[in-house]
Amino acid sequence: VGHPGLGGSWERRCTGEQLSGKSTTLTSTSGITMSFNEANPKSELVLDNGNLLLFDNLGDGGQSQVLELDPVTLRTAWAYRGSEHPFYSSSCGSNQRLPNGNTLITESDNGRAFEVTPDESIVWEYYTPNRAGEGGRFIATLFEVIRLEPDIGLTWLPRPVPQRAGMVR
Repeated sequence: VGHPGLGGSWERRCTGEQLSGKSTTLTSTSGITMSFNEANPKSELVLDNGNLLLFDNLGDGGQSQVLELDPVTLRTAWAYRGSEHPFYSSSCGSNQRLPNGNTLITESDNGRAFEVTPDESIVWEYYTPNRAGEGGRFIATLFEVIRLEPDIGLTWLPRPVPQRAGMVR
């Protein structure tokens, strides 16, 4: 099976046990192998629909991309390539599909995290202000940014005090 965004031809290899949904291994003709444990319900990689959500560092045309890939057909169900807002992270990067259907992407090397809609619009983005070196040329890496559920129970965090219109503090 050819897949241009993943570097050539890919072959899906499964045993009977693997076909039951426990694991999948994808191997490219260039020798790259990706294995996925589909039985792990906490895996951010495997979506509810069975597709894989991948951060592809090398991407298409020297930029990174996020791909939602059908592991059976190797067809791309969705992709964010940042055509209007390119992104690139050579060493790290992560993604998380959110309950609202948007995707949270961490562009690690550039210290940036952003959320995109299914139609590729950026909802918000964050750049780390932490810099070092001459002229701030070194950027603090964001390894992984994740969305936490509102009821996570972080009771030690101060809650903002709601203000009424016209109230001045």
